Amino acid sequence: MNDIGITNIDGSFLMKKKEKKKLKYFEDLEYDVVLRKKNDTFVLFIEELNCFAQDKDPKEAYEKLKTEKRDYFNQMIALDRQHLINEPESSDNEKLLFNSLLPFCVKFIIVLIAGLMLLHVGSLTLQKSLSFPLNKAVNQGLYYRARLLNMPEERKEEIKVKIRETVRELKPFINEFYNSLIDETSDSFSNNEDASRK
Repeated sequence: MNDIGITNIDGSFLMKKKEKKKLKYFEDLEYDVVLRKKNDTFVLFIEELNCFAQDKDPKEAYEKLKTEKRDYFNQMIALDRQHLINEPESSDNEKLLFNSLLPFCVKFIIVLIAGLMLLHVGSLTLQKSLSFPLNKAVNQGLYYRARLLNMPEERKEEIKVKIRETVRELKPFINEFYNSLIDETSDSFSNNEDASRK
């Protein structure tokens, strides 16, 4: 491989290895072919290579264009100028698209991994913060159960009596609340019936 020099836009000189591509490589490239019909003649043209062919039959014109393209490639390869052959724009566009999307994809993957790590740490923190009150409540429940089991029978009876007295004192309030709840429910039910009849 020979070295070739390329001048960048900023004026710096860049040395680049010249690739020696074979005829098969260039023949496998897919160029866009422009087809025009002028009078009774078909004209086929490849813009990137400035190759054209014409004939009255489109198939013959296409075969002539293939021959013209092959001859052009052979001449450029014989002159050791294959690096000057323009490749199809579609492959250049695909490379440009890939090169422009690559940094985005890398950044996206990094952000995704960081987000998943944060989500994992957050879930562990949440799990720990939720388990503490739950553990505390369970421990308190076990503590009071143990106290209740170890409590003398006389003390248990005293607590039962106090609970019965408290319930007896609260019963009028509970009944009043219950009756008002029933009254409001029946009023809203009768209002709905009246509205549906109208």
